[in-house]
Amino acid sequence: MNTNLLGEGLPVPDPSSIAEALKPATPTNPNTYGDAFTKVYLDHASHGGNWGASLHPVDNGFPYGRDFSTGVSNASLIALTNHSKAVEFARRLTQMGIDFYPMWLVNHKGVEGSGFGWGYKWTILFAEIMLNNDGMKHPPLYRTGTINKFPEDRWTSYGAPTPEWPQGKPLWGLVDPEYSNDCPPDLGTNADCKGQPAGYRICCSSYTWVGQALAARLMGAVDLWNHPAYFDYVDRWVGEPNSWQYGDMGNYGATYGFGGQFVRDMWITYRYTAGISWKSACEQIFRLTCPGNTRQPC
Repeated sequence: MNTNLLGEGLPVPDPSSIAEALKPATPTNPNTYGDAFTKVYLDHASHGGNWGASLHPVDNGFPYGRDFSTGVSNASLIALTNHSKAVEFARRLTQMGIDFYPMWLVNHKGVEGSGFGWGYKWTILFAEIMLNNDGMKHPPLYRTGTINKFPEDRWTSYGAPTPEWPQGKPLWGLVDPEYSNDCPPDLGTNADCKGQPAGYRICCSSYTWVGQALAARLMGAVDLWNHPAYFDYVDRWVGEPNSWQYGDMGNYGATYGFGGQFVRDMWITYRYTAGISWKSACEQIFRLTCPGNTRQPC
């Protein structure tokens, strides 16, 4: 298992060059993440951190999966800017990918989701892009059969087609024959899961994914991720502020819709660059910058 920390002698590409067509925004406050992700981040069991904070050293990262995933989202977008800490955050994410990759090769446990397990997959793919490592480029997607290994993939899927989503409406809920009664999406009504874990869609998962999904799009990693329902679900989540914990009111919208004002600013600025249609981008940006205005600008 390679757990060597990245040293100054190991060349890591400047990730901002990947997004060279962008005009990078400057993070509002990257110091929020302080020394997070600076040490070897290995869980103490093969559950991928999904039993909670007790399985990994809290000094090395955020103990709860919601906060860890939000930190990964912010850090991966900081790495794409012209901020003075961009390369440092790229190194930290790359190191986490090195740490996580061998662990997830052997992670065949079934306890993840709700508030735990988010953010691991993107660090592995980020490290692959930085290091051009073929193995990390194609981490195992399934534990057994059709049971997804990474929780973002296990909790997003397509329902029935709609005019807005002709390929199927992206839904949040556990599609997994191993836990079929846990919280599956309601395919009869084309709705997200309504079971006991449903609250975690709002409090602890969806908004933490926004920055990672945007970073993956900007780095051309959607195909590497190999689960399009995840990206479509994030687009749907951002487009439905009534689903956010406090709606789009003041700072609450930035926090509980995006995982922070910086992620929101990056989404408004660069999501169109990453492939959304002009009309959708126009409508979404108008809504996010002019909340409460019902005029149709596009």
